[in-house]
Amino acid sequence: MTDVFYEKCVEGHWYDPRINKTVDVYVITYEMSQKPSREKILILELLSDYKGAGDFDYFDEEKVEYEEGLPVYPQMQVGTAHRKQITDIS
Repeated sequence: MTDVFYEKCVEGHWYDPRINKTVDVYVITYEMSQKPSREKILILELLSDYKGAGDFDYFDEEKVEYEEGLPVYPQMQVGTAHRKQITDIS
């Protein structure tokens, strides 16, 4: 029997003064149940590392099959991502 977890994620934006750009910030956890919502807890966890973060989006629909080493609640993964967008391809 394979265990299935719900990936719960909050994404936001944070201005990084070192690179002079806004980057995406996120916190992710995996839980056996979709309930309760962890939106407020994840936002507070994100703000503990990125105090100026804002514009949060919450996702909890994605189901993930358990894999060795998968972080499971209450362990949280917090990080940043920078997206480059192509605005002109001519």
